Amino acid sequence: MIAMLSNLITAWLVLTILSIGLSVSAGELLGTARRYGLLLRAMVANLLLVPALAVGLYYLFQLPVEIGTGMLVCAATPGSPLGIKLTQLAKGDVPVAVGLGVMLIGVSVATTPVVASLILPAGDHVRLSFLEIMQLLVPQVLLPLGVAVGIKSLQPRWAERLLRPLQLFSNGLFIILVIWVLVQDFDTLAALGLTTAGAMAIVGLGSWLIGYTLAGTDRGGRLALAFGTGFRNSALALLIAASMRQHLVITGAVAYVVLALVVNLVAAWYARRNIEPVRLKANSS
Repeated sequence: MIAMLSNLITAWLVLTILSIGLSVSAGELLGTARRYGLLLRAMVANLLLVPALAVGLYYLFQLPVEIGTGMLVCAATPGSPLGIKLTQLAKGDVPVAVGLGVMLIGVSVATTPVVASLILPAGDHVRLSFLEIMQLLVPQVLLPLGVAVGIKSLQPRWAERLLRPLQLFSNGLFIILVIWVLVQDFDTLAALGLTTAGAMAIVGLGSWLIGYTLAGTDRGGRLALAFGTGFRNSALALLIAASMRQHLVITGAVAYVVLALVVNLVAAWYARRNIEPVRLKANSS
């Protein structure tokens, strides 16, 4: 069962990485990379502050080891394709969100093994070695990302034709995965309790606030970094969780993904309602 779930997660991850890579060219990535201040703040938020927040709450609330490990794996994996969609929903700066998302996914190949080795609890049953994580990331993240960005840069028409079908397949697999785990582990998830659910929700909200606070004064850019930080790379997190061969780690990761998604959807709704009057006022002046 875990092997089948792992294969489904792998397919979802590759499709997700391909779809985000097809949405940005190398030139556009270079433009994002030149925004040194924003890029540096994005790195600090995603690679230092969010993992530190998750670790602090894991120990503060004394979460169950396997369930808590699922949350920590999510904290260690930056670069969220869904963060781009949430930015668009909130009327933030979508080009910046795309650039940051791709940059963070690329960086995650090097940083995820390091961050995971530092923050995951002790115990062989909930850890992976640096080499094991790299063996997952290079063929399933770095290579498809590079291929997709190359297609977008050299053959933009092909990229446009491929993007929509890949996004539909990716979204469909995400829904199947969430339903599968929710149905299979309903009793476990229902028994998490308010403490565990509350800790996960606080991490989700705190991650969003970290991104929004660090991004600067531009509202569109703040929303891009907020959602890029607030929602993690759930496909990559679930792949790593599945590789641990501990089903409750996968359950914990899915629980965190669902709670963080709810928090970010509420934030997107709030931002959309509150940012629009500001823009209308600016346009009328």
